Amino acid sequence: LVGQPLTRFILPEDQDIYYGCRQRLWSAGERQACELRLRCMEGMPVWCSLDVSLAPETGRGEHSSRVILIDISARKRSEQELIDTKERLRRVAAIAELTFWEWDTRTNQVFFPPEWCQQTGYALGELPLRLDDWAALLHPEDRERILDSLTHFAAAHAQPGEIQYRLRRRDGVYRWFAASLEAILDAGGALQHVLLVHQDVTRRKES
Repeated sequence: LVGQPLTRFILPEDQDIYYGCRQRLWSAGERQACELRLRCMEGMPVWCSLDVSLAPETGRGEHSSRVILIDISARKRSEQELIDTKERLRRVAAIAELTFWEWDTRTNQVFFPPEWCQQTGYALGELPLRLDDWAALLHPEDRERILDSLTHFAAAHAQPGEIQYRLRRRDGVYRWFAASLEAILDAGGALQHVLLVHQDVTRRKES
């Protein structure tokens, strides 16, 4: 890099990132930062964090900038590995028809992720807000049994660790689900939420 323009080493697809950073520097006159990739002798690009600031004026009244480079390749690799892992988990959950929801035992509110909507067909504005709303979707033959099981689990943080029930989808069809229960405690050891990881087991039940 010594004696050569930095732009010579920046990957073509990252050039605009650098120019945008410099433009913000000249406009605001304040230190700027960006992340981009540089070519290296080994051929593989290196992720760098650039800290760009104004350098003191030269005697000829010219403006220049000072750039501090920090190699962040290890961090970027870790971030990408995390993204890849999350994507694999998402695919595994989709294949296994797994999703989850939470019950706040203090307020009786329930919380559902987008995957639960996809699995049951309900839109965001149609989601149950409280445990009783969710229980209304249960098959009448299962409702009392499941509510008793949840109440027992909330009181004892113990068995049953799994429950099975039929839930009415938005299209009116009941599907069988098996849910594993996990107690989420606050800092004082009191129950705060119950996490339910559930799986559509209809095909298994009907086979």
